[in-house]
Amino acid sequence: MQPGGSTSVEPIAPVDLERPDYMQAVVWPFRRPNWPERMWWLPLVHFVPMFNFIIMRGWRLDVVRRMSRNEPQPLPDLRDFGRFFADGLILWAMTGVYLLPQILLLALFGFKPIEAGLTVLFWLFRTLAGDAVSFGTVLADLGLAALVSVILPIVYWLGTYPLYRVAMVRYAVTGKVSTFFDLFTNIRIAGATFTAVMTVFIFEFLAATAFGLLSGALISTFIGSIAVPLVLFPALYWTTAYLFGVLGRHINTTVATRPVSGSG
Repeated sequence: MQPGGSTSVEPIAPVDLERPDYMQAVVWPFRRPNWPERMWWLPLVHFVPMFNFIIMRGWRLDVVRRMSRNEPQPLPDLRDFGRFFADGLILWAMTGVYLLPQILLLALFGFKPIEAGLTVLFWLFRTLAGDAVSFGTVLADLGLAALVSVILPIVYWLGTYPLYRVAMVRYAVTGKVSTFFDLFTNIRIAGATFTAVMTVFIFEFLAATAFGLLSGALISTFIGSIAVPLVLFPALYWTTAYLFGVLGRHINTTVATRPVSGSG
């Protein structure tokens, strides 16, 4: 008990990245004190297009900030709504900056996404109709641009994901946008925590895929059309918030010389 008779709140227990507890990532908010008053508004954000993705990314960053610092209450308060919006805008802007080289490379190779997409769809319909045409033949017809458009985004994102995720954690803790451009420090930290970063990447991918498939299966039903915005939309964010927060704490506790304490 704390002075005055109030019950003390223990910091949230970290996940074991080697033997992860998937359910902990999904249910952790409901094990925190006063979670209804801190989370009641999350489902409502879904009904404001575009604005919702900005706010939820900012809210998730606040969770990451709190978990990285091992604060007792990782759930943000609605009073910080303005900060959620500002952080969300910054994260989207930094995502654009990190994706810009990929966009420029695709433009350099003359990639035509509509043409390539229609060609692949036509190949799929022909295959389903029994007209066997190898996908290699389709790629050959599309040329180098199509091949690059398939391979380049995968290779590029796998290469930049560790740097972006480390930068995001550092920004959460320091509040300094410059951490996104401090590539040398981000590379050093990503190398020192590479296994943890890529483990979180896999969990994030699995979570997004699972929630996406579940949403697609439910959205056509009456109950599902209610559950998707009210439950699944915020659930994806609090699940990934937990994963990123775990990574933030991992970085804070395993990398020497205060790696997230400044812009490097």
